[in-house]
Amino acid sequence: MSFFYINIIAGIGFLIAGILTLYKQRKNPSENKYMTLAGFLLILAGICQFISVVSYFYELNF
Repeated sequence: MSFFYINIIAGIGFLIAGILTLYKQRKNPSENKYMTLAGFLLILAGICQFISVVSYFYELNF
């Protein structure tokens, strides 16, 4: 069951990091050109973590 909680925390961390990266890029667009890609990839990693959690939870209960 600890796998479940670790993946939830990792997913939340990836989503927060992605949102903050995109926010920083929007605030200073000339600072780093490739931060938008990093932000989208972090958000995508968070979504994949949540899909992993849902599939693990589904596997345990059914």
